[in-house]
Amino acid sequence: MSTHYNAFISYKHEVKDSRIADMIQRELEHYKIPPKIQKATGLKKIERIFRDKNELPITSNLSDTISEALNHSDYLIVICSTKTKESIWVSREIEFFLRTHSKRQVLTVLVDGEPEDVIPPILLSDERTVYNSYGQPEIIRTALEPLSCDYRMPIRRARRQELPRLASTLIGCSYDDLINRQRQYTIRHMTLLFAAAMALSLSFGIYMYNSRKSIQKNYLAALKNQSRYLANESEKLLEDEKRITAIQLALESLPKNKEDLRPIIPEAVGALIKSSYAYVSKTSSTFDTECSYSMLNNISTFDVSDNGTYLAAYDYNSNLSIWNLETNELLYSRKNNNGLFGNNIKFLPNNNLLSINGNVLKCLDISNLSEIWEYDFNSSSIHSDNISISENGIYVLTDSDEVFYLSMTDGAVIDRYKLPTATLPADYNPPQNLSDLDILLSDTMDLIASMTDASSDDKKNVYMNISDISVSPDNTKIIYSSSSGLNDYIIGCFDIKTKKVVYSDPNRGIIKNIQWLDNNQLVISVLEPSDNLNSSIGNFKILISNKTNIYCFDSSDMSEKWHNDIITNEPSINDGFLSFEDSHKLAFYTGDSFKMMNSNNGQDIYSGEVNEAIIFAYKNYKNTDPIFITRSGSLAFPNYSDKLDSISVIQSFSSNLDLAEVSNGKIYVHQMNSSEILSYSPNIYDDNWQEIKNEDSKLSTPPYNYYISGNALIYYKNENNSLIIINLSSEDYRSIQIPMDTSTYYSSHILGVYDNKIYISYFSENYTLLEIDIISGKTTDRTISETSPECESLLGNNGTEFTYIDKNSKYTDTLFYYDIKEQKSKEYPLDFLKNSNTSDEAPESINSLVYLSDKDTVLYYSDKSIYMTNLTNQSTKTIATPDSWNGTSFIEALDEINLFAVSDNNQILLLNTNGDVTTRIHPNGGQPYGIKYYSDKHQNFLLVLCEDGSIQRFNLENGAFEGSTSISFYTNDISDSSGNNISFIQDESTS
Repeated sequence: MSTHYNAFISYKHEVKDSRIADMIQRELEHYKIPPKIQKATGLKKIERIFRDKNELPITSNLSDTISEALNHSDYLIVICSTKTKESIWVSREIEFFLRTHSKRQVLTVLVDGEPEDVIPPILLSDERTVYNSYGQPEIIRTALEPLSCDYRMPIRRARRQELPRLASTLIGCSYDDLINRQRQYTIRHMTLLFAAAMALSLSFGIYMYNSRKSIQKNYLAALKNQSRYLANESEKLLEDEKRITAIQLALESLPKNKEDLRPIIPEAVGALIKSSYAYVSKTSSTFDTECSYSMLNNISTFDVSDNGTYLAAYDYNSNLSIWNLETNELLYSRKNNNGLFGNNIKFLPNNNLLSINGNVLKCLDISNLSEIWEYDFNSSSIHSDNISISENGIYVLTDSDEVFYLSMTDGAVIDRYKLPTATLPADYNPPQNLSDLDILLSDTMDLIASMTDASSDDKKNVYMNISDISVSPDNTKIIYSSSSGLNDYIIGCFDIKTKKVVYSDPNRGIIKNIQWLDNNQLVISVLEPSDNLNSSIGNFKILISNKTNIYCFDSSDMSEKWHNDIITNEPSINDGFLSFEDSHKLAFYTGDSFKMMNSNNGQDIYSGEVNEAIIFAYKNYKNTDPIFITRSGSLAFPNYSDKLDSISVIQSFSSNLDLAEVSNGKIYVHQMNSSEILSYSPNIYDDNWQEIKNEDSKLSTPPYNYYISGNALIYYKNENNSLIIINLSSEDYRSIQIPMDTSTYYSSHILGVYDNKIYISYFSENYTLLEIDIISGKTTDRTISETSPECESLLGNNGTEFTYIDKNSKYTDTLFYYDIKEQKSKEYPLDFLKNSNTSDEAPESINSLVYLSDKDTVLYYSDKSIYMTNLTNQSTKTIATPDSWNGTSFIEALDEINLFAVSDNNQILLLNTNGDVTTRIHPNGGQPYGIKYYSDKHQNFLLVLCEDGSIQRFNLENGAFEGSTSISFYTNDISDSSGNNISFIQDESTS
């Protein structure tokens, strides 16, 4: 009975070929097919791969074993190397196999060499019969491209990327399906491995405790540990800008449904909040990762269409991918079959994509992913970095010094121009600051010239290579640079209509950039030659001061209009010009330095260094100044409002960048040696935030004072010295504006709201209580005392009383209780306070006080102590604080639970009205700014707003940390809307 084989491996019995053949046989026979692929194909495993281990004699025929194996194999795998053509048996095995199989069933594996050199010729073409115009059959030969797996790369990478290509063909599924299923299988496998480890822990628990309750407890603990691990990994991925994967891991750390026993832990919720940007407000959001676009290999270049709709990228294996940026969908992914290195791409104004590869120019229609046209320059190569795109056509410079003007629509040649070659004149004397390398090159050329029979004039004239072109905005002139091997250069201006050229005076340097300012003026940047230039290899840098000269020319006669220069110590990754036509400004950047100049006369406006290599520059939204993206992932921009050359630098992106593009407000960056492009957007925020939109809510600065009670938001608007009252219960957030007296504005204090009236205290000539009717806007003044109080509390829980500290008639410190209804006050002397009348010590002043009306108790503090006074029995006690106390920073009255809260910027103590500490809280988000009580149907929480912008939740009973929510890095206060379970946070970034 014949044995069936999935594949037959044919190879030359050389060491390298045999090793690859053995590895492929072994790994295919042990290849794990994902369950869903098994179900779809009906194939559970790759059963047998035939490989003959013995070399047959040259004179022998194929053995019966080999012949039978070839006949009963589904596929033939040919190991191709530079030694393959030396094996007669590989050819015989291919010919024998093709008697009963098609060439589509032959697979190749590249071990070394190039495909066209090592793949047997019989596999690269096929014969088929066609009928000519006379109806007669003719046999023609067509090119074939067998499925090839590249094992020239490192083995580990080949196993990961290339082995699945063979396996997918043998299994009968697509490569992409197999890779995706394999990834899913790997994730599940890792999860199962982790779960298996947890299961071992559970088994140990069963053995130790032998009880169902202990098993359940250990299982939940294992799930917690797993969730904690996944949450931590999610945060690490988010730090590495891999946000999508971070969200997936965060979701895995949470229960999937009600039946899922996995507990909800704060770390998992926090990871999901951070990765999904929940609670990020629109006004406080910065540039954050929006999406990532991946390729199989490291990306070499990318481009974004002008309207920000499409992204195209090439990798170093000549793969081209195109994405729709509105849907983040991969539209196109294709291997560039000619395998040429150094591909480039450019989007045209009509959103079609121009692909440059060697001597071929292709145009792709992105809308239907079809090739519109192709132009082959035959023996000439394209200068891929010297393509100038106008409104209707494309100017292409070739290495034959010709410029082709091609139609953007169909690629037809509209015109072509032969640029005259410049030569250095016989009387040219280069500058004397020659580098050692220049002197060596000059001596070498003189030696070569002396050994030839050239005339003396020919020896003097030095041929110049054309390397850069730029077309004027009106498409009438072509500027090009010619340079010699000695770093001498000449700039030529070619008139397209007259075909005449005007040259600049020769000079020495390395031309870096050419740009038109208008139809008549152009600027160039020239790196001054030196024995040593800035350079970097990995993390190693050579830092030397390098000078770049900037020249402006009049194109009519190529005369120099002005000259400037810039010096940098940082190796340059990218450099270039930014022209601001409306303001007649010109910016140039190189290395870590930039300079803004007047484009009319070249005079300096400002300059600066960003202390890191600049990789990209673009104009700000006002079109007035440049913004730079640095290699370390920072945004840098000039800040010269104070007439100083200062720079603002904000860390915004991942580090080690080498490429960047900006389109439609989004920034796309690429990390060096990465296969991903990351997109950043400033508009990633939680849309559950509801913005109050009316004229009164627009603030240029944070409000001086504000208060929230029920459905009213009350605050001072600094711009016009008025009090704003916003109705939070109305759909349109209606507001009332009440003008305030400028003489009392900054001494006023909103005490609270009672019976639809706002109460505000202020001091002018007297300490006065202002009453404002919310409905009518009517105001009433009431004098309380003739002196200004040290401090005052808000209205109590009943809304009719407040307390303040002032001097009595004997000029001693006194606590006053004022009843709004009765319009009467009570005095409680504070004789224990040290003041100038009773002690030789420095006076002790009260910084703040709060009032619990239900307990008729006041808490207040000075720089020395915290005091509590019970107004009912007129008793005062000093609060004992821990030894670690660093001085009181704020106090709060938590009316709902009749507790006080005190903080020293590090910890918070909860005090009952007896002065006892009931709970101690240690926030981990930096300095606490405020604390509020919150309750729902299930739990009671204390909410603490911290310096890092987080709202942290703590257990009321024991002060244990329950969770954290990130809001913003600029928050500095927290208020609540009583009864509505709504918190309002003052965010300085929104002003």
